[in-house]
Amino acid sequence: MPRDRVPSPWVEFLDDIDRALSGPVDLHCLGGFVVNVCYGQRRATADVDVVSVVPGRRLDEILRIAGKGSTITRKHRLYIDYVTVATIPESYEERLRGVFDGRFRNLRLYALDPYDLALAKLERNLDVDRDDVRFLGVTVPLDVTLLRQRYLRELRPFLASPTREDLTLDLWAAMIQEARQEAALPAKSNLPDARYSSERASTREAEESIDEQLRFAIANKRLIQLGYAGRLRVVEPHDYGVHKRTTMLLACQRRESAEMQRPSGQSWRLFDVSKIESYSVLDETFQGSRGEAHRHHHTWNVLYARVT
Repeated sequence: MPRDRVPSPWVEFLDDIDRALSGPVDLHCLGGFVVNVCYGQRRATADVDVVSVVPGRRLDEILRIAGKGSTITRKHRLYIDYVTVATIPESYEERLRGVFDGRFRNLRLYALDPYDLALAKLERNLDVDRDDVRFLGVTVPLDVTLLRQRYLRELRPFLASPTREDLTLDLWAAMIQEARQEAALPAKSNLPDARYSSERASTREAEESIDEQLRFAIANKRLIQLGYAGRLRVVEPHDYGVHKRTTMLLACQRRESAEMQRPSGQSWRLFDVSKIESYSVLDETFQGSRGEAHRHHHTWNVLYARVT
């Protein structure tokens, strides 16, 4: 796996689960959490999708500790989601990969291999699923021929509507090929070290810190206080990504500083992340996507996170 350490905010969440468990538990994970922590996809997610708990008798304990409505979930605003509707490729257990091996005392995380991870999204086929598959197609990279072979052998026989999913897979194959062609073009925004200007982030640790904080704030609908253009502003973060080859944050400004109680006139602003002078995630939350927000969304070269 690309990462050898648990990123925040997942490390605090998983540590609390590990301490609360009465004994060893294996979680077979999929979805956005795996794409995020194992392959580096930059999109917001607030849950760990789990398709199996081993031993099975510990499922109730896991959901009591970290399911929706639990104390740990209220603390971290993250949760374990037990998935029951997705069709998973046959014998996926034989291909599981350990995640953060040895990091926890009782909690053992295993991720679906990238082909199983992609195929588990085939039936649902939402925008976020296609984004993840496109990302995996370029990053892993997925072999389209092998993906089709695995689909025919390990998933298609178990689908309710295989003809429909045949078409979806054809569209995915074309999407992956197109994404690879785009990734092959020289584009500064595709380089990992080009996320922030070196003038504002002198170390990789600083870059990762602001990146994690922005994604955390969007995933958990938390207000951010920014120092920008010599002024403190409190904003709702809505979109975070690359726009015209510059890493930007689309936000709705609520007030000029955290101390001001009355709004100074709410307005949509596009902030150049490299020019953010200071930042902090506040405890105060906001409702989420605004009814009129779609009119303010831009066409992004790369969209790392969007509030829901």
